[in-house]
Amino acid sequence: MITVPDSLAALLLRDNDDARQWIDNFPHLSRDVLQAWECEPNGAIRAGAVAVVIPVRSPSGPAVVKISYPHLGSTGEAEALDLWNGDGAIRLLDSDTARLALLLERVDDRSLDVPPDQGIAIGGQLLARLAVPAPARMHHLADTADEWEQQIRDDQQRAGHPLPDRTIDAAIETVRDLGQDTTKTMVHGDLHGGNILHAARGWVVIDPKGMVGTPAYDAITMCSYRRPPAANAEAEIAETNRRIEIFSDAAGVAVELTRRCVHARAVTALLWDFRRGDVPRTRNFEFRMHVSEGLLS
Repeated sequence: MITVPDSLAALLLRDNDDARQWIDNFPHLSRDVLQAWECEPNGAIRAGAVAVVIPVRSPSGPAVVKISYPHLGSTGEAEALDLWNGDGAIRLLDSDTARLALLLERVDDRSLDVPPDQGIAIGGQLLARLAVPAPARMHHLADTADEWEQQIRDDQQRAGHPLPDRTIDAAIETVRDLGQDTTKTMVHGDLHGGNILHAARGWVVIDPKGMVGTPAYDAITMCSYRRPPAANAEAEIAETNRRIEIFSDAAGVAVELTRRCVHARAVTALLWDFRRGDVPRTRNFEFRMHVSEGLLS
């Protein structure tokens, strides 16, 4: 019997009491999926932030079965992987949209482990390869702009206005411009070093959101790859700008658009931190503070 790992169960139940039913039903769900695809587990079961990954023997050879908890971010993954067909991405062997289950090729567990500048460039190059024409039915980043703007306003208010008005205004201006973006190509939507694995054919992405939009959206997470501690805010901004240039060149996007996207996403994440209350002064928090205050000044 396969159950949801404790780490994932705790994470899901922390934010959503309704997850209990999915967790309790998972042994039956996983059994039905494995039987339908004639798969046999043959490795350690792993858990991500919203999914269980089961290494299997399948009629197609070594593979993994990924079963996701129902959430908005899982709706476009199968279609995106099918569209990319293994070019810069993990190869999709089969999918069951009703159960949110994917049968994927098995590649090395080795995630991106190269020097920082090289890693940022690899991420940008992969995004350029993934930027293929998108089907009309795919979810567009531009469609999230109104909700994104409202989230920024709400979080700023509920957190007690921790950020200056000029910082909020700059982020909202970027979000509004993204709402007018007419990009018609695919973007990963959550690309970072942990979502890049090594296959025999080279580096490939996993866990895409399946979105349509500019690769600049993914710049903040790639520019955070193996980020060293900063001596001060000025050094942080200089390093961020240097990384933005590496990313922009590799991904084929304008440096200024990348810079604005990094700023808007840093502000969004920072406000979420403040809204939660007792904010630990982590490295990520320091990075977001410095970027929100100085990147566009």
